[in-house]
Amino acid sequence: MRQTDAVAGALTRLIRDPVHGYVEVPPELDPLVRSAAVQRLRTIRQNSLAVVQFPSMTGSRYEHALGAMHLAVRAWHGCWHNRMPAAEGVDTSSTWDGFRTSVIGDLQRAAAFGAELDPVTRRLIDAPPGKPERTALWTSFEHVIGLALGAVGLLHDVGHPPFSHVLEPFYLRNSEQILGADRHAGFSRYAADAADRVQFHEWAGLAIFDAMPQATFRSVPRYLIRRILADRSGHGWAGCLHSVLDGQFDVDRLDFLCRDAAGAGTEFGNLDVTNLLRNLELHRTGPQDWRIGLGAQALSSFETMLLQRAQHYRWVVQHHMVVAADAAVARAVTALFTLSCGAEAVPALRDLAPDLDYLTYASASGGDRACVDDPGVLSWLRAARPVLASMAADESPAGEQAQATLALIRVFDSMSIMPIPAWRDYHEYVARIEQVAIASRIGVNTSANGTP
Repeated sequence: MRQTDAVAGALTRLIRDPVHGYVEVPPELDPLVRSAAVQRLRTIRQNSLAVVQFPSMTGSRYEHALGAMHLAVRAWHGCWHNRMPAAEGVDTSSTWDGFRTSVIGDLQRAAAFGAELDPVTRRLIDAPPGKPERTALWTSFEHVIGLALGAVGLLHDVGHPPFSHVLEPFYLRNSEQILGADRHAGFSRYAADAADRVQFHEWAGLAIFDAMPQATFRSVPRYLIRRILADRSGHGWAGCLHSVLDGQFDVDRLDFLCRDAAGAGTEFGNLDVTNLLRNLELHRTGPQDWRIGLGAQALSSFETMLLQRAQHYRWVVQHHMVVAADAAVARAVTALFTLSCGAEAVPALRDLAPDLDYLTYASASGGDRACVDDPGVLSWLRAARPVLASMAADESPAGEQAQATLALIRVFDSMSIMPIPAWRDYHEYVARIEQVAIASRIGVNTSANGTP
């Protein structure tokens, strides 16, 4: 650990990381790292059940969150030092002052119209109207925005349910029953307002963020962080900064490509991280519009990243053994939930049913029956096996469903999977992947190997 001047008397934590060497946790972000929302990610696997084929892919979303935080801060500093002149005919002021003026002016207008700003944000923008250069944010802009982007990197995945993307459709279908009518209505409003794709974990992440205790944000501007975290438009200063985490090139993908490659033991992931981050550029594209993009010197590194990303998804994420295991756990959870909580629930299974509301747990601390991570879900499924075995002896629809659920549990619990191949040659494989991609965009729940 080393001394820093950012927070009086505080120390910067150094965390040893197998991908980046060391990850620095600024003292201002340390309370966020230690929060229940982020610590829960220790027991959420980054790649669900990819371990059935790649035994070393045991990394968690906690590791990925730390890596995304680390890369986001580096990306911002590289971007800020590569600010480009304003576009001809757009504005004569410099990109430096223009971007700062845009951010500070927008925050001051929000305060004037009654937005509930946290104390840190208010202190940073406190100045007479029309005098952005007299604010504390003006003089500490690079540092503060770096902290905000680091916080967004740290928090961008806190909304993931157990088994991440695998159980996201399950939570989407059963959100009202699991999370309650109010949260279900909140998600419906969020989905209606979204301009493009809607992912359940993104809304859940914002809900968890809003419920986190204010003490966690005692040294960082909470309102500013939320503006960046929530803005997926790609326009304006907040959307521009959000694109560092979610854009054509972003540190989210950069971290998990490197991290997954190391865990899978593949040749993918040999990316020039330093060259990519040092060549990000901030451009002004309109009076209040901004873009962050890669400069010409990083194009070859970006091409390599795109190629390896496609290879990674094709041969690792969508490996047929991995897809089969993920499908098994998703179907087993759905079946057991139906038997435990449906209209014709089995009393013995109802008694075993845990609290699946991970949003409440992540914002504070849950009870003994909270099932909020991968081990919790596995424990629930395993605890139900004796009851399912007893039910399977009956020749009835419920008995057949119990027997099928037991078979699904054995598939992923034993880590010994012998699925029927989903394709016979490369062209059939590509066609199947395209079919899955189309189905996911229109919300169709399709199995990975084409079976009903």
